[in-house]
Amino acid sequence: MVTSSARRAAAPRARLASSHDRGAALRVTPLSSLDREIAMKFLNPFSFSPGPVTFWTTVIYLAVTIPLIYVHEVVPPVPSAHSLKQGLNLSEAWFDLQTITKQYHPYNSRANAEVREYLIKRSQNILDRNGVPYKTETTGGVIWDDKFEQSAVRDTLDAPRAKRAPGATIFDDRISNVTWTVDSLLQSTKGGSKTWQGYYFEGDNFYVYIHGKEDPEGDWWASQVGAAKYSQSGGVLVNCHFDSVSTGYGATDDGVSCVSMLQLLSYFTTEGHQPKHGVVLLFNNAEEDGLLGARAFGYSPLLKFCHTFVNLEGAGAGGRAMLFRTTDLEAAEVYSKSPHPFGSVVAANAFERGVIKSGTDFEVFAPNFGQRGMDIAFYHPRSRYHTEDDDARHTSVRSIWHMLSAALASTERFSEVTGTVFSGDRRDGDKNLAQTGKPTEGVYFDWYGSGWSAFPLRGLFAWSLTLLIVTPLVLAVVTFLLIRSDKYYFWAKDIQLEHSEIHDDPIALSGWRGFLRYPLALIFAVGLTIGAVLLVAKVNPLIIYSSGYAVWAQLLSLFYCSFWLIMRGANFVRPTALHRGFALIWLFILSWFVQVIAALAEDRMHIGGIYFTAFFHTAIFVSLFISLVEQFALPGKQEFADQYQDDAAPEHTRITSSDNTITGNEDDQDEQGYAAAESATETTPLRAGEQGYGSSDQPTFASTYRRSAQTYDQPAPSPLQSYPPYEHEQSWSGRLPTWTWIIQFLLLAPIHVILVGNLGLVQTSAMAMNGADGGSLLPPIMGVGIMSILLLLPLTPFMHRITHHVPLFLFVVFVTTFIYNLAAFPFSNNARYKLYFQEVIDVDAGTNVASLSGIHEYVHSVVSTIPSATGQEVQCKASTRSGLTACEYDASSLPPYLTNGTELKDLITATSSKSLGGKTANLKVDALDTKMCILSLSQPVFGFEVKGAAPADRRFGTIPRDGLRTITLFRREWEGPWDLTLQLATDDGRVLLGDDDLEVTVKCAYSDMNDDKTIPVLRELYQYMPKWAVISKTAVGLVEVRKKFTVS
Repeated sequence: MVTSSARRAAAPRARLASSHDRGAALRVTPLSSLDREIAMKFLNPFSFSPGPVTFWTTVIYLAVTIPLIYVHEVVPPVPSAHSLKQGLNLSEAWFDLQTITKQYHPYNSRANAEVREYLIKRSQNILDRNGVPYKTETTGGVIWDDKFEQSAVRDTLDAPRAKRAPGATIFDDRISNVTWTVDSLLQSTKGGSKTWQGYYFEGDNFYVYIHGKEDPEGDWWASQVGAAKYSQSGGVLVNCHFDSVSTGYGATDDGVSCVSMLQLLSYFTTEGHQPKHGVVLLFNNAEEDGLLGARAFGYSPLLKFCHTFVNLEGAGAGGRAMLFRTTDLEAAEVYSKSPHPFGSVVAANAFERGVIKSGTDFEVFAPNFGQRGMDIAFYHPRSRYHTEDDDARHTSVRSIWHMLSAALASTERFSEVTGTVFSGDRRDGDKNLAQTGKPTEGVYFDWYGSGWSAFPLRGLFAWSLTLLIVTPLVLAVVTFLLIRSDKYYFWAKDIQLEHSEIHDDPIALSGWRGFLRYPLALIFAVGLTIGAVLLVAKVNPLIIYSSGYAVWAQLLSLFYCSFWLIMRGANFVRPTALHRGFALIWLFILSWFVQVIAALAEDRMHIGGIYFTAFFHTAIFVSLFISLVEQFALPGKQEFADQYQDDAAPEHTRITSSDNTITGNEDDQDEQGYAAAESATETTPLRAGEQGYGSSDQPTFASTYRRSAQTYDQPAPSPLQSYPPYEHEQSWSGRLPTWTWIIQFLLLAPIHVILVGNLGLVQTSAMAMNGADGGSLLPPIMGVGIMSILLLLPLTPFMHRITHHVPLFLFVVFVTTFIYNLAAFPFSNNARYKLYFQEVIDVDAGTNVASLSGIHEYVHSVVSTIPSATGQEVQCKASTRSGLTACEYDASSLPPYLTNGTELKDLITATSSKSLGGKTANLKVDALDTKMCILSLSQPVFGFEVKGAAPADRRFGTIPRDGLRTITLFRREWEGPWDLTLQLATDDGRVLLGDDDLEVTVKCAYSDMNDDKTIPVLRELYQYMPKWAVISKTAVGLVEVRKKFTVS
């Protein structure tokens, strides 16, 4: 060691050396290993230090989430005209859409027939243009006899057939009718209170059968035996409904679907595009009134022919068409041929569990007819669904192309494989249903609207089970090997040195430091996030209706800031190299228990919608495995203690048992640097320390020689000096790799964020209206809160290394969005609040009441703006729509103008009589200018039959034991009474009615508001209500006229 006096003695000699000599000496001086280590930390862009961690975590999250939002908000562009497949014309499709959506066209309107006629003529024009021979059939009303022997026709199917020439058949079915009884029209509403109803519907579907290459020749459908001969291989059904609701123009629900089907007709009848198996394009009617047209197709001669289906729907107004659900994995694989796949099995699980309170024709085709296929539907934005904003102005050619491209790819693929993959004996052995083979339960989802994954649900369960068993065992083995190598530093105890004369205190490894901070930080951050959810749900729950991204921003920023605050603060006070490893251990434990739940759901409940947990648990396992393997690079714990004891230069390295960190001795560093200043005296130059002003660093020959020589003479640094730890972390951690964190982050974050982020965005769009529709106000916001936590979980093991800049910015975001979400008005012109309207006229009571249903606060606000309600005492009560309030006011000053001004009391007529034994009653009901009436009965009946109708269809339900009190009647023509026979006796012959008269209240619906003068009270609403509100229908009829009759 060179003393201070020696340095002062050498200083005059050092000043004699030239600067050239000094530079030469410095050039040959090698960097120490400590210097190299420090330099690498600064130069390594992937080191586990605040700068790189902040940069890469932020960049990667942005790189993953921005495309997710883009895919959610932007529809893929339309290909140029010359790149479209031959036979497709999007300009033509756009014109068709504008034409059929000029008017409201519900089943119970004159415009409905005009739309039907237009679609038929367009189909004929397309076939004429493509030079395809066709003919029109008027068959229908087939009552299937399921007793024919399937085996008797299989030999004919095996015989080789000549290729069938291109052709088509148009079926104009104005014959089929259906009678049935059911507790609920929609599967999603089953399980609630039982409200059994009888239905009778007269259909007017039309459909086009495009002959396939492998279809049999001739009119094989003309008899059931002929149809049975081809029921084994089958064809594809593509379906849309051409009716709209009474309050919407039906652009996306379901006009885009119907014009897409016209393009399918054009494509498959273009030369060179004839399908392998036949394709049936079904344009059904009255879907909006209870999936009625699909049920009527059950009487089609082509029913058994259709093994697979593609149902095209709309539950939003524009945007992308997503795969709502499929019947099985094979159908999901068919959809993978779509150029822009978009969807997830989560939606299918939500339908099955009744979370989504909506229904499509899928619910008829799959369970009632036994077909296998898919729902493709628009879902966003829901606020325009069933309102006047569902028009061509709010959709686009892009949306048409997105649905058309998916429908075309799926239909084409179905046509190729229906005869093999989707044919064969059913697993349930039911011969009454289509023989479509044995389906496989599947899991499916998209990747950025471009890629598609589909695999068996049992495969996912096997993966989950493997993770639950294998991952703990692998980690246990690695832990065992680390313990045997004496390199397991998690929960390591202090080491007491034996036979040490200079070290009495144990060497503190601090293996427990940081163990509890992760769960405490997680509980704190989750608690704050859930608290914010509850606060918003209490103060302004409907803000998510119009400002979903503001809610996302608030909850994401809150969780990020609160978690960072705890983790960064804890690491500042007590830094530890085990921080990331402990975080991964806790994540592994948490995800393991979640995976147990997921496995049970997959196995017992057949739910595949939590598939992302398997991906995440796998990533956590590999990341934790890396953290364990890293410790093999460390010295053994005893070896580390020996290095500490044998340290050759303790003067330069201070190891404390309190924090077990390495710090340099500043006094000794000054001596080694040969730059310590002399004590100031009256002779010390004012600018001492600078060259030429008394600096001891003035180069001389002697000093330069001595420094160079000492560089080579100094002893090699100890291992503790060669691998210093990060900041004040444990000294043994210096050998840990500094770059492996980026691998762990790439494993944890991107895939998880893609899967969960996509689900979160779709969930927000699908559930944003839950509260406004009468559901609970909490789930939509709570869903965003839970998804926000899940999205940021991959970041949590690394958050203690993030600088304050990102949290500070996010804190500003949180404060801004928090204030906005609590104070802003929840609706806007682009996200209008949906109110449900109905006008009820009771002829006997002489009342005319207009009703608006919604959340009380907003309903009352709208009613207060209506001139005809001014000065009235508005009565509010529970609405027929669950969870909503109906506010009623007298609308007598604005009576409806129905049937050219006919008196309301003359609109409905009825005659009735009872049989001699009182077991049956005959009732004839007629009404002017309507196709739909409801009979409400004072006593239950145990069956009914409409004259000329087919027998009750047991595929859709049976008469309940306690009878039913409501019968809904539809007719295809505007004139002609319903002639009913009511069964008043139970199955054992008892007549519960006795001597009492049966009272029947006839409620007839009027749904056509294309003429402004028809429903003036509704037109007044449109004129005066706030711009942030919009009207939808409460029931089939916008106006319901009631009249009571007695059956005696």
